[in-house]
Amino acid sequence: MSTSHNASHNALGRRLAALITATTVSLFVFGLTLSSPAEAVPAFSETFDQATAPFGPGGFQIEIPVPPEADEAGWNAAQFSGVAAVDPATQIGIQALGANGNDTPVGAFITGSGLVFEVSTLGFNAATISFDWRTVGLSNEFRAGYLVAPSPFSGPNDTADFRGSAYDWSNWTELTSGTTNFWNASGELSLPAGEANVLVAFWAGETSAEGLLNKAKVDNVRVVPEPGTALLLGLGLVALGSRKRG
Repeated sequence: MSTSHNASHNALGRRLAALITATTVSLFVFGLTLSSPAEAVPAFSETFDQATAPFGPGGFQIEIPVPPEADEAGWNAAQFSGVAAVDPATQIGIQALGANGNDTPVGAFITGSGLVFEVSTLGFNAATISFDWRTVGLSNEFRAGYLVAPSPFSGPNDTADFRGSAYDWSNWTELTSGTTNFWNASGELSLPAGEANVLVAFWAGETSAEGLLNKAKVDNVRVVPEPGTALLLGLGLVALGSRKRG
């Protein structure tokens, strides 16, 4: 067999191997997007389980959660309702025990105020959020929602008064709300995809017993993205290019 024929045969073999490799990688990545969101890498994940600082009366540590007490560094505090202005930082914090079946630290907030974080869903086909929640007694209502808007905070650990502003709760998309003394799993709720600034909030609103201050709680917050098709195609092309260079 001639040398040129061997070279041509080897070149064809390399091209076929590269094509197979790129296809395999693309199918593998595509398979990851079809898997359960719980298997994907979360864009935001918070359990509050790192909290070890001294807790005050009722096991309530009043401060905006920050590492190492929190897993994520992006928490802020906001006032959503109430007649008088308050410092939201004095209304939220971490509670040592979630109680009623949850014996780990949780995020907690007093009526009218809540916890807020920002997440980007750029480059994603979809994104979901899940969390556990409860109220303390029946004097307030847990509320969760999102707003596509630039963050009004100067950075993590900042506070804001959202009442009557562009960030008023009337402008948010509510994900869930309710009043119950027992822990509830939200399930996977949809967040808007392809957005650079998605604000997510958890807060305690008033019920018919308005004026009674109490707490709502949240735990195990996870935002899980689904990569976009452009990203998947890019990964396949990278794999093909790497194979060719090899």
